[in-house]
Amino acid sequence: MPLDIAMLATTVVGSFLMPYVKKGAEKIAEEVTHKFSDAAAEHVTGLAQKVWDRVTGLFTPKEQPALEMFKENPDEMQAMIEKIVKQKLEENLQVAQEVDAMIHAPAPGGQMDGIQIMNAGVVGVVNMPGANFQGAQNVTITAVNQGGQPPTEPTDDPSSQPH
Repeated sequence: MPLDIAMLATTVVGSFLMPYVKKGAEKIAEEVTHKFSDAAAEHVTGLAQKVWDRVTGLFTPKEQPALEMFKENPDEMQAMIEKIVKQKLEENLQVAQEVDAMIHAPAPGGQMDGIQIMNAGVVGVVNMPGANFQGAQNVTITAVNQGGQPPTEPTDDPSSQPH
């Protein structure tokens, strides 16, 4: 599947550069440590720093003022920085692939707990690692199927279930 540079640029700016500029590495680390662990905080802040360094390292001296303005007014400059990052990643496909690999690599422990959903109208996500339904009663899991075969009606008749 080809790399979607526009989506990558949006993700890089929205999920990495914006928090890095708005909060800084220390504040990000504090928040992640509070919610998860020191190891997770170290991973997230290290990743944010790597993405920042790799992407902003592509900016030319002529583009540095835009980056400085982004640091001062991230909300107002976000669209412009996304445009510059998109252009830089299109011009440097190897860097785009490196950054994509960085941000999609599994977190420590080999699992990814984060889910990013962008521009979605309706979304449902169930993430229950280690869930145990043994002995559970009246459990219903509903799914929405878009673009494929319509789902079949649920039935309590075991003989109608696929084998």
